[in-house]
Amino acid sequence: MKRNNFWLAILAIVLATTIGAVGCDNGTTDDNNGQQKGKGLPPAKGKMTINGFTPDFENRYVYVQGMISDIGDIYNGKYLYGMADLTISYAESLTTFKLVKITNGSAVVPLYTLKDIPATSVSSFIAYDGNDPVSGGLGVYIYLFDVPELDSNNIAAQLVSTIFSGDYMLVTTGAFSNGNLTVTWSK
Repeated sequence: MKRNNFWLAILAIVLATTIGAVGCDNGTTDDNNGQQKGKGLPPAKGKMTINGFTPDFENRYVYVQGMISDIGDIYNGKYLYGMADLTISYAESLTTFKLVKITNGSAVVPLYTLKDIPATSVSSFIAYDGNDPVSGGLGVYIYLFDVPELDSNNIAAQLVSTIFSGDYMLVTTGAFSNGNLTVTWSK
């Protein structure tokens, strides 16, 4: 029973944080005919550096997602996203998350939080540069994929599939310093 509750909790976290990032157009976007051409995420301030990948991980891709907050205050936490870039096409109702490639045994993942929940445009994402403890929220998940992009049509299914395949790591300890955190892959 405990195992089923664990997986149900994981699924709830995946769906909640995915929904926070993938919103609907409310008419206030700064897009151009349904496309946000030339718009991407702002320059990163903080990054998660993940070391310790063995050669068999080379050329795979990393996506980071989680929730951080002050200790004991998960209700006012910040959604945290780590990706190379993001595009939103309202004409196609599609959000595409571009992932970070693992090279030379590590991945350096730019980090972002949201100022609008759910995100209404790419400009809803702001570069993360905080000093939050990881343990105060629900943790930060590092997911590995064989594809360079995820999109809003399949991200929840792909995250759940990644969890069941074991290609993820949950970070529950540590603290960000000016938005930066270094961890070692331990799978």
